[in-house]
Amino acid sequence: MAENASGGRILLLAAYRPGYRPPWMDKSHAGQTLLHPLSRDHSIHVARSVLRAGRLIDLVTEEIVAKADGNPFFLEQLALHAGEARGLRSDLMVPNTIHDVVMARIDRLPEETKQLLQIASVIGREFSFRLLRAVWGERSPLEALLNELSHLEFVYERVETEGSVHVFRHALTQETAYGSLLERHRRAYHGAAGHALEALYGGRADEVSELLALHYGRSDEAEKSVDYAIQAAEKSQRRWANSEALAYFGDALHRLDIMPDTQANRLRRIDAVIKQAEVKFALGRHAEHIQALEEIRGFVDETDDPRRRATWHYWIGFLHSLTGGRPEVAIEHCREAADIASAAALDEIDAFAASCLAQVYVITGGLREAVEAGERALTRFETLGNLWWASRTIWHLHPAAQSLGDWETSLRYCRRAFEHGATLGDLRIKVVACGAWGQYTFIKAISNADCSAVTKHSRSDPSRTMPQWRKHYADTGNQGRPSRCRHRRSQ
Repeated sequence: MAENASGGRILLLAAYRPGYRPPWMDKSHAGQTLLHPLSRDHSIHVARSVLRAGRLIDLVTEEIVAKADGNPFFLEQLALHAGEARGLRSDLMVPNTIHDVVMARIDRLPEETKQLLQIASVIGREFSFRLLRAVWGERSPLEALLNELSHLEFVYERVETEGSVHVFRHALTQETAYGSLLERHRRAYHGAAGHALEALYGGRADEVSELLALHYGRSDEAEKSVDYAIQAAEKSQRRWANSEALAYFGDALHRLDIMPDTQANRLRRIDAVIKQAEVKFALGRHAEHIQALEEIRGFVDETDDPRRRATWHYWIGFLHSLTGGRPEVAIEHCREAADIASAAALDEIDAFAASCLAQVYVITGGLREAVEAGERALTRFETLGNLWWASRTIWHLHPAAQSLGDWETSLRYCRRAFEHGATLGDLRIKVVACGAWGQYTFIKAISNADCSAVTKHSRSDPSRTMPQWRKHYADTGNQGRPSRCRHRRSQ
């Protein structure tokens, strides 16, 4: 928002701690104002506004002001701490840190109220009433305890359309309450929160997969921890939050490292590695993922699941084609994936393998084979409604048709990809389609001018097409641009 606010009448205020520098600070529309500590008079005013006047004595105020050093939050918490003390004189020992202040306030709560605050801290900074009630169970009435916590200014209520939500007034309060729990209690409450979320959302667990991954990840329920971490990773991947997706996949793999080596856990490991292939591909980490795939090859060979085996083969074949490996290795893996998928009637997996095979053939110069494999994949993807992978397949078909001199087919591929991008509302697909369209126009113009020899080569021997284009570009003496384009630029 800060990057794009310059064009609108918006006043955006942001606070940050010393040591951090916002990336937009050097923009002409950004300014900086230093927040100084509160003065002594203002600090006294804050303390008096929190403490009850009847119990206020000058000595307490002076000690609070001296300890807080002008920090508003510290002032507020110290004043609340002093105001809640039973014997003001005996509790006058003001804590030295804000953590100590908050902990002292929590320790003075009645046992049930304190336990409720701790359970709420496990759920998160914000927690819905129905989720807290599900974790709290059939103990004392929840409403009265929550009202007490609101009265003491630990939390406040926010009403939303789906019900009331309570929020910790300060993040430090939540952190302190959470840290006061024993590790075994913490893990038990996280597990209870996970079960409560599953019950509340039923068949819609995907909506809260991130929360389920968090809670089960901090519980003793390892299998659910891995399953929901993978599910949360896939959800992040769908919205192209690649770093977040890799973090979830990493959590799943780290948890698997300390789990028993069972058949079910081996399948989970296969999934956690294979399913991050799309993310690693998007980030250009191809060689790294080939290594990860090779590490699970033994598990893949042992499984009788055709979907996992075919998926492993088409991804490792596809990535080999991008990292300078031997073409025959990539082709062999893609064909193996297609054979497995075809035998198991896995149409979409078969289409994935054919699409990957098309890319390998384009890179190795097997242009007609690329068109044959790509057309097979494209038809299946469009039939299945998978327009994203249909568009990706077109990215292989377009250069193959173009290199074969089949201009009209190349143009139809561009239009088709653009239509798929429009249907999906995917700007990336439309941009790539437009780029391919521009490339088509450019190369066709060269061909019409003086590249008939190259076109002749493409028809007689497709494998020589790209070398002939490069030779022609070098002959123009303009780094691949024809002389007439150079003339226009000079004008």
